[in-house]
Amino acid sequence: MHDHEMSDEELKQIEQMSYEERDLPVHKSGKPFIYFMVFFVGCFIVAQQFMRWVDPDSVTTPGDSLSTKIRILPDADVPLIQSNRTAITDVEDLKQAERELLKNYSWVDKDAGKARIPVTRAQEIALAEGFPTRADAGVPEDYTK
Repeated sequence: MHDHEMSDEELKQIEQMSYEERDLPVHKSGKPFIYFMVFFVGCFIVAQQFMRWVDPDSVTTPGDSLSTKIRILPDADVPLIQSNRTAITDVEDLKQAERELLKNYSWVDKDAGKARIPVTRAQEIALAEGFPTRADAGVPEDYTK
């Protein structure tokens, strides 16, 4: 509401500008807000009850924890959906296993005499022995610089 009385000239000016003479009363704006909140809470309750009816296991009750529920795994032939957390740990485990293979000696096939040696050692051997070359190696005919 206005704090002071308006003169006739100010009222005519306000009417010409299509403004209202008074502010919206606060007590009238409270009811629509209350109606909206009641509607919103009602929709939430109806949606929750609908979810309980569709899938009772999907809605938890107060005091219920997702970690306390028993996890039922699908059959062995059905692929599991992997979360980001398990994907990251799987990649880390794979990289660690690959690092172990690259840095350590191990047998690939002991009967055939095939062994795995560290990459750095294989590089040293290759540099010491040299790389094989062909006797008739030359520049290809279609090679241009």
